[in-house]
This record gives sequence, C-alpha cells and structure tokens, in this order.
Amino acid sequence: MLGSLIALLLSASPPVGLETRWDTSPACVEAHALPTRVASLSGREAMPAARLSLGAERSGVQWKVSLELETPGSSSAAPLRRTLEGRDCATLTEAVALVVAVQLDAVAVAQVIASREAAPSLEQVELPEVLEVAEPSSPAPTRSPAPALRASDSDSAPSPSRRPRPRAIVGLAAAGELGILPRGAAAFELTGGLGWPRASLELGALASLGPDGVSEQSPAVGGRFRLFTGLVRSCGVPSQGRLALPLCGGLELGDLRAVGTGLQHPSTVNAWWVAVVASARPQWWVSPRFRVGALLDLVVPLRRHRFATAEAGPVHEVAPVAVRLGVHVSVRLP
Repeated sequence: MLGSLIALLLSASPPVGLETRWDTSPACVEAHALPTRVASLSGREAMPAARLSLGAERSGVQWKVSLELETPGSSSAAPLRRTLEGRDCATLTEAVALVVAVQLDAVAVAQVIASREAAPSLEQVELPEVLEVAEPSSPAPTRSPAPALRASDSDSAPSPSRRPRPRAIVGLAAAGELGILPRGAAAFELTGGLGWPRASLELGALASLGPDGVSEQSPAVGGRFRLFTGLVRSCGVPSQGRLALPLCGGLELGDLRAVGTGLQHPSTVNAWWVAVVASARPQWWVSPRFRVGALLDLVVPLRRHRFATAEAGPVHEVAPVAVRLGVHVSVRLP
C-alpha cells in the first residue's frame, strides 16, 4: 500500500481548489506542490474547495508540522487539526497531502489506492520513516503536543551507564561466644543495611546471654552477666557464582551488665562496652534473595573490665580477645 501511495503522489493530475497559507515562515513542507499531490491521491480533477493553514517548527533533528483544514461544509464544525512529526521533509509533505485528500474525499482515495494496488507493474517503494499523527491539546494550529514518536539519532551522545542500585538486606545470626562472659555464652544478632555487588554496610544489635560467673574463693558468690550492644559493620564481598566471602570490619558500642548473686545486698554494675571486630562470613546464595552461611568474629575490647566483690574477691575478667563462631541467614529485599 505504501508503494501505491508514492506512485500516486508522483503522478501528474490537475490541482484542486486548495488555498494554502503559512502561520509560520515557510519551511520543510512543499506547499506549492500540495494541490497536485492531493489531486493525484483522489483521482479526480474537481475537488471541493478548501483552505489549508500550515505551521512548521524544528526541534533538534525533528520537524513538527501542524495543519488546519477548513472546507465549505465544515463552517458549523471545528476545522480539522493535525500535528505530524518526522525527520524527512519529503515524507512530511506526502503525509500532509494524504491527510487533506482523505478529509476531502476518503472514498475516492480508497478507490484509487485499491486500483493501483491491483496493478502488477507498480514498483514497491518503502517510505523512509513512519509518521505519527496526533491531535494537538490546544486549538491553536501552531502549538504541538508532546511527541508520541521520537526517532533515534545516531549522532546523539549515548546515555551514561547505570550504576548498580543498592539493595536492602536484613540478617539474623546465632553464635557461640567465648571470652566476654564467664564460661562462654550464646550471642544473637539482628542487622539491617545496604548491599552492593562487591560491598555492604550494616547496622544492628547484639545480645549475649550465658551462665552465671562465680568467685573462686567463694562459689556461693558470683554474678549474672549480659552484653547488649549496637554495632556497625562494613564488608568487602569477593564472590564466585553463588559463593561469597565477605571480609568485614566493625565497631561495637553498648553495655556489659553484671548483677551480683549470693550477696546480702546485691548491686547492678553497668560497664561501657567498646570493641572492634574483624569478621569472615562465608555465605551461599540459596536463591537470588536468600543466603545462608557461617561466621567467625574476632572481638578485641578497647576497654577491658574486671568484676570483683569485697566479700569474695574476683568474679570475672573479660579476655583480651574474644571469639564468636556460628551461622547466619539474610534476605535481600527488592
């Protein structure tokens, strides 16, 4: 059908009574050739008189052509308004002629195209570009709506590559702990943070619970110890396939609490807990969002504490280096 359209536009026919005027400076569209091309499309020598107003505006490599067509029979109705957009002016000229011809006599245009399409000698020619026809949002013929079709420009600068977007991560860990509380403890950790393909940043909280400590001098006297601390941890995450080995450095800041037991007047001691932590946390991605793994934390207290009572002497002293060994799971949120 496109080949027939080109053949029709190139054939010579008498012009119709089409009055053409510009609302902008003449540009792109060959207005003087429009009457002949409209007549070629209709296949008729006599067509109704019509008044065509044209406007052309350049936007980068694109042309926007607005048209307003008034016919004697449309005096009581709003005139036809269209906006055409494209890069090739010859194609835009043909498109304007087609719109006018269809509006003046759509049946005649269809008959001519059908008869030409049936002829075997016509050469099939591809149009250089597809145009989009849209109603403008304003009745003013020179104003165009936002373009519905934007042609790509090979000379335009390529869009910058997007950086990986960080994903939210929620994690839960359980470990055995040795060196902070008396006779070992169980530590539980809850974290949340952001993860990138090769790094992560986490904030969280940790609680350690263990058996009571007792004095060597008087086993009936001792203390109940608990550790409650906040943490911040940053990791580099080398990975291979579904396996990853985050290597992390972190800081813990919280409260090491001791409550005396076996005393006539027991008291509670709250000691500041400050420690740096080095971690290795190998993990395996079970699915794109869920992973499981192990953890090994080396905890170095920056403030070591020694707990004692006047009645029974020393009860507990924090080790210079503590160890946590356990498992963890985490979920990556979309």
